[in-house]
Amino acid sequence: GESVAMRKYRAVTIDRRGRSASPDAAISRQSGQWPRSFPPAHGSAPPAHGSQLLPRAWDLRDWQPPRPVRWSGMLVHPLPSSPVPRAVIFDCDGTLIDSMPAHYAGWLQAFAAHGIHDALDEGEYLALGGVPGPGIVAHVGSRLGRPIDPEPILKLKRALVMEMVHAMTPIEPVVSWLHWCHEAGIGVAVGSGGTRRIVLACLESTGLMRYFDPAHVFTADDVAAGKPAPDIFLAAASALGVAPADCLVVEDGPPGIAAAAAAGMRCLDVREYI
Repeated sequence: GESVAMRKYRAVTIDRRGRSASPDAAISRQSGQWPRSFPPAHGSAPPAHGSQLLPRAWDLRDWQPPRPVRWSGMLVHPLPSSPVPRAVIFDCDGTLIDSMPAHYAGWLQAFAAHGIHDALDEGEYLALGGVPGPGIVAHVGSRLGRPIDPEPILKLKRALVMEMVHAMTPIEPVVSWLHWCHEAGIGVAVGSGGTRRIVLACLESTGLMRYFDPAHVFTADDVAAGKPAPDIFLAAASALGVAPADCLVVEDGPPGIAAAAAAGMRCLDVREYI
C-alpha cells in the first residue's frame, strides 16, 4: 500500500506563486506538458548547430533565436537572458524539479512526529526556499521561543523525502532552458540548498542528471555556509572556470536570489515563467 509519507505528499502541495492547489492538479500542471518521451533517450539525435536551430558557443554573444525549436517531442525555448551568460547555475528544488510539495510534506510530518504541529505554513516555507535544513529547524525554534534538537527531525524528514523522490517531475520551461544551454555549449551547474544525497536522487529520478557533471553539482553539504550566503554559487562558478559576473543563476526562492546577488551574479527568477 501507499506509505504514510506518500499519502502526506498527496494531501499537501504548494503552488509556487503561493496559492494552494490539489496535488493531482499541481502534478499534472507540470508533467502533463511533457511528452512521454521526455527526457529524450540517450540515443536521440540532438538538434543541428547553426543559425536555424542552435548556435555554437562562440556565436552566443549577439545571437537570439527567432523562435523555439522542437526536438524529440520537446519544445526547446532559448534562455530568456541578454547577454547570454557563459555559465548558468540552476537551483534544484522548485526550479528544475517540482519537489517543493514533497519537502513541505516531509517537514510537516517530521515536526509532527516530534510533537510540533503546524510548524510551517505554506507561505512561510516558500519564503525559506533554499535555506538548508538546520536553518529551517532553527527558524521554527526561534518562532516557538525554544531550542529544538535538529538531528532527529532532519533524519526523519530526509528519509520521508527519499520515499517521495519517484513522484517528482521536471519543471517546464526551466528544463527546456537547461537543454538549450547544454546543446549550445554553455556551462551548467546545480547550486542547491538541499543535501547531496537527495539532490542527486532527484536529478537521477527525473532524468536530469544526464545534463550535469557530478563535480558541478553543489549542495549545502559541500560548503561552509548555505543560502543566502553566496558560497554555493561561488563554488559552482569556480568549478566551471567562469567569473561570477559571467554567470547567471536560475532560482525560485528569496534566499537563493539573495545569494546570487551576494555572489555578484545576475539572477533569473523562475516564478515569472512557471
